Amino acid sequence: MNQDDYQRLMRQGEIAAHAKPPDTRPEEPKTLAYTFEDFLPLLFELLAPKRPLAAAPDFTPRNLLEAIQLYDDGATRRLYLYVTDAWRYVTLT
Repeated sequence: MNQDDYQRLMRQGEIAAHAKPPDTRPEEPKTLAYTFEDFLPLLFELLAPKRPLAAAPDFTPRNLLEAIQLYDDGATRRLYLYVTDAWRYVTLT
């Protein structure tokens, strides 16, 4: 029911004069109650040095951090990313 419907019903006497009119204010956006401490495990994991793999990855990652892998066999350096159910890589210089 919008404001016009409410006014029309009020004039027709179908709504008592003391009835509360419908709330026409837009809903306030709901905020999430995250704190800085909620993100500390992720931040520590991102800041820790990552050891390169000696062989190309062949596992299915469980999270975003596992989906990013470094590879170094002494001659070739690659950055591996798990995208669309497959490992893709970029050769690094």
